[in-house]
Amino acid sequence: MDFQIHHVETPHLEELCGRQKPSLVSGFQWLYLVPKEAQHVLLVILNGSGEPQWFYTDICAGSGFEDGFPWTNHLYLNVIPTCEVQKDGHWQVTGTENH
Repeated sequence: MDFQIHHVETPHLEELCGRQKPSLVSGFQWLYLVPKEAQHVLLVILNGSGEPQWFYTDICAGSGFEDGFPWTNHLYLNVIPTCEVQKDGHWQVTGTENH
């Protein structure tokens, strides 16, 4: 599922690995990747330039689609890696935090 955020009156920041990171900001894009019948889903939050700001891995008991929309059986175990875009354009994980 691809979700483009057009207007946010007050940007939302969250602390991750000791740093304030934006998660809900005008111009951001959320890509929600849900593999069929898998036990994980991935949310990638991109800034207005298409650079990743967040990777959010959700561990779940199952996932799928119903009426064209993704669903998950959430286990509330989340792994959130931080990443930096390198000069060559590659993404590098610089830390992780469990929630």
